[in-house]
Amino acid sequence: MGIADIVLLAVRWLHVLAAAALVGGCMFYLLNLRLAAPKGSSGVEAERFQQVKSQRSKLVEGFLAIIVASGLVLGLDRLARAEVNGVYLALLGLKLLLAAGTLALVRRLAPGGWGAVRGQLPARPVSSSASNLMLVLGAATFLVSLLLRAVFEAALRRG
Repeated sequence: MGIADIVLLAVRWLHVLAAAALVGGCMFYLLNLRLAAPKGSSGVEAERFQQVKSQRSKLVEGFLAIIVASGLVLGLDRLARAEVNGVYLALLGLKLLLAAGTLALVRRLAPGGWGAVRGQLPARPVSSSASNLMLVLGAATFLVSLLLRAVFEAALRRG
């Protein structure tokens, strides 16, 4: 195992951990934090909840940056290999479509787009259906990633 293999392993772990944290964080947010949200718009509890939402947005941006950067490295590495076949390319295309949909949804929900001031919240509340869709897209992307891995490893075993 050379230096390049070790670097690729580290990049792969970063990619997987960031994806799991993003999907798991969305699940935690939907199942716990939204249920605990204060109903009134004033008071210390409401202000604290707004701060939690702001910090969550910063984490999501960070995880997405890691996922995109590491995904590009891993994708280019895999595409350079002879074991890549049509099934792999089709699954990779599906994964990229799902990931692009997730990114587009995050961008649409971000206050003022990507260039917005950090910590600023959207004027309109994010609907639970949009959050649910983000969770479903993230989970689907994760599942397609597992299929990609299985297809690639099967091609490696075949030689």
